Amino acid sequence: MRTFLLSLLVLFLPLVADVTLINQLQRAKAGDFLVTLQGRTYTLLLIKEFQGNSLVIEEISFPKQKGGRIDFSWKTWVEQGAPGHTSWIRSEIESATGQIQSCYSYSERKWLSTTCDSFLPTLLSLHFQQVSDSQRAKTGSGHLWQPPLSFQGKQRRDLPFNAYVGRWPCDNSLLSGRLLTIYLPAQEGPYPDYFPYWIDVQDYKIRVVDTGSGLLSSS
Repeated sequence: MRTFLLSLLVLFLPLVADVTLINQLQRAKAGDFLVTLQGRTYTLLLIKEFQGNSLVIEEISFPKQKGGRIDFSWKTWVEQGAPGHTSWIRSEIESATGQIQSCYSYSERKWLSTTCDSFLPTLLSLHFQQVSDSQRAKTGSGHLWQPPLSFQGKQRRDLPFNAYVGRWPCDNSLLSGRLLTIYLPAQEGPYPDYFPYWIDVQDYKIRVVDTGSGLLSSS
């Protein structure tokens, strides 16, 4: 029922988008980072630097250990060369469109095709509309469901979020044509507030497990 209501919501929304993540990222600072968990893989997204009209982001992937949790400093881990990582990619992204201009793999030591992975640029350029409180997911007690927010290893569950919904383009990918619901912090703070802390793609979820600032990459 919830998916059906969201589908109706997207159909009748105005054509002007409320939010695109590439616009949100204009507030980012070099050294900000977010760690996402997708299935059994952690991915650390680092805002490396701004170069004119481009944004440089590094993505470092690390497998989740069976039955274990991460109890170390992500900041220290990256500064030590991210031991145990399975992928480390540097992407230069055009600030206006979210399109990748160049892509280099530190782990493979080679340049990659800018069309090899369309997830990040598509996500950044996707148009999202805010979901009204009446359409949002609720807890058992009837309150709005809010994802947890973790900053510098400390988790909080008392911060409000706004929910937004958008539809992935029909591109023959695993997400083709699917609805995405993202949750962005409703208040500014010391934590990165420009990237979703929870992404719900019907039966698939991506969540941010930690964030921070002031990270210096060893690359």
